[in-house]
Amino acid sequence: MTNAKAMFLLKQAISSVRHAVAEELKKKAKLGLRAVVCKDGQPKIVAAKTLVKQIKNEAQSVC
Repeated sequence: MTNAKAMFLLKQAISSVRHAVAEELKKKAKLGLRAVVCKDGQPKIVAAKTLVKQIKNEAQSVC
């Protein structure tokens, strides 16, 4: 396998995982649930809707 093909497959896998995580966060946000994230090396509980907003903002800034 060439390096270019490996990089393509890696980017495709990362994209798939990001999409799956975003979909699960949307479900949790609709239910009013929370998520655990790592901030400054410590676990922190945040509202799932906060993470959904961050993902949307990041997607808009990339385009």
